[in-house]
Amino acid sequence: MFAPRPIAFASTVDKDGKPNLSPFSFFNTFGIHPPIMIFSPSRRGRDATTKHTYENIKEVPEVVINVVFILHDTTSQHGQRPVPKRGE
Repeated sequence: MFAPRPIAFASTVDKDGKPNLSPFSFFNTFGIHPPIMIFSPSRRGRDATTKHTYENIKEVPEVVINVVFILHDTTSQHGQRPVPKRGE
């Protein structure tokens, strides 16, 4: 068990350029030459809908992963609540 559980923020944009920042705890690194990091934008457990991050990546195949360090842990907890996509 990891404690505290590591968090990564995935930053994406949709086809209209609207930004999205979403926390993920299911991620890992696999190397530095070349740098490879994976994360799983799986369906939500509550209602099985897909996250905005996944929808955005299908539209614009780019994502930036930011790993949260313990120093930022308190601040990162604010980003873990669901927020409706703009315009919905």
